[in-house]
Amino acid sequence: MYNTDNKLIVSNLCCSRDDRILFKDLSLEVNSGQLLLLEGRNGAGKTTLLRILSGLRQADEGQIFWNNEKISNLGFEFYQDVSFMGHHNALKSDLTSRENLEVSIALSAGSEVEIEQALADVKLAGYEDEFVKKFS
Repeated sequence: MYNTDNKLIVSNLCCSRDDRILFKDLSLEVNSGQLLLLEGRNGAGKTTLLRILSGLRQADEGQIFWNNEKISNLGFEFYQDVSFMGHHNALKSDLTSRENLEVSIALSAGSEVEIEQALADVKLAGYEDEFVKKFS
């Protein structure tokens, strides 16, 4: 069941890259049902901040709390509530459509039957052996 009381608290976060400070002393609070909008120029640290907030990267300083617990102490309890979707797709252009789906299914314990249906669903039946880089 979805917990409607979830809360993310960030306290004094600092991150640098290549001797350049991306952000420092960043603090914020996001409650369940709220959205956080990040804006900034390329290289400002938006994606880095999102990776830190989702637990995929460590900050140089500061703390992140999920429901009043440090995310570093939560492990699976935190990751089952969080998703990170980057701006790059997950397809490998040097693999065929079938190979891309096989990798995805292997990571999620799917089955071969799902590959044929997935290709048919997106009108790629007959293109199983085409490289993804040829698709528009």
